[in-house]
Amino acid sequence: RTPINAIIGFTKLILEETDINDRVRQYAGMVDSSSSHLLSLINDILDFSKIEDGRMELLPTVYHLQALVNEVQGMVSLAVQEKGLEFCLDMNRFLPYKLYGDKMRIRQILTNILNNAVKFTEKGSITFKIEGRMKDKESMELIFTIADTGMGIKKEDLNHLFVRFQRLNLQRTGLGLAISKSFAEMMGGDIEVESEYGKGTAFTIRIPQKIIDRTPICKLGTLPVSEKKKEDASLKFTGKRVLVVDDNKVNLLLTKELLKRYDIFADTAESGAASIEKMETARYDLIFMDHLMPEMDGVETLHKIRNTENEYFQTVPVVALTAEAITGSQEYFLKEGFQDYLSKPIAINLLEQILQRILGNGR
Repeated sequence: RTPINAIIGFTKLILEETDINDRVRQYAGMVDSSSSHLLSLINDILDFSKIEDGRMELLPTVYHLQALVNEVQGMVSLAVQEKGLEFCLDMNRFLPYKLYGDKMRIRQILTNILNNAVKFTEKGSITFKIEGRMKDKESMELIFTIADTGMGIKKEDLNHLFVRFQRLNLQRTGLGLAISKSFAEMMGGDIEVESEYGKGTAFTIRIPQKIIDRTPICKLGTLPVSEKKKEDASLKFTGKRVLVVDDNKVNLLLTKELLKRYDIFADTAESGAASIEKMETARYDLIFMDHLMPEMDGVETLHKIRNTENEYFQTVPVVALTAEAITGSQEYFLKEGFQDYLSKPIAINLLEQILQRILGNGR
């Protein structure tokens, strides 16, 4: 993830330039698209390695079912529109609105399968159905069905669909589906598939969840669809001082360039020890700290900063900026004492949210 951070980051900076010709912009766009695809493959491999090592843990929380469905629909809506497909949402409005379970992994399963459905459907529709079956007074089985009118899967390939790294129909890979099935089974559920080659495919995901509030969704009105925050070109933090700590010079340059967009001219340090030296001579409003650095890593550096008998050292906001993005990483860094967490490659909208939370709303 560290080198792909530089590829994605600098490509986006190239695409923002106004004085490049159309051919360069087209080539940069292809690099951007391909590197994003590569990043998704890297993330899948990292997740699967953690599953195989038995290090993947469930992270259940209380969540609103309608909000989850809105988020998932929003994440695939653009791809659906670009292909001119019809998207049919069929949700039982009498399902309980508040549940307890691993919302993040359920969302990952649903977006993975929905994206696959869009990818392999050239015309027709995608149907996303949500229903439930009560198990007892305190729990239920959520049932998601995702059906498409795409190319379908050959009968002899169905048994290999969830095998990692398996390629079907010369283009369909099974790594993401294998991860989705593993997540479902970790939660006590399962994924089934039915398909007719040339006519379409239907995935059924069953996941048991605890019921927190039995109030039907239909009695609550419509919750707002979760949308990705748009980048704000006018957002400025003039006068704020930021320190970026990373042992990789390319990452330092990229982060400095990204922060310039917000009128922030950042200082840099190439080690934990160097960052502490910088802090002894300058006061910063925010510190972005890499994790894996030689001699003293980011967590050790943070602990040393906090254990210094100096009010500034004990209160300055420190955000983990790291290529570690395996599920559960954010919880780990927050537990270690970081104020926030940002993974590489840097998502601009998430960077802006952190800057606003810590530095204020800017101008």
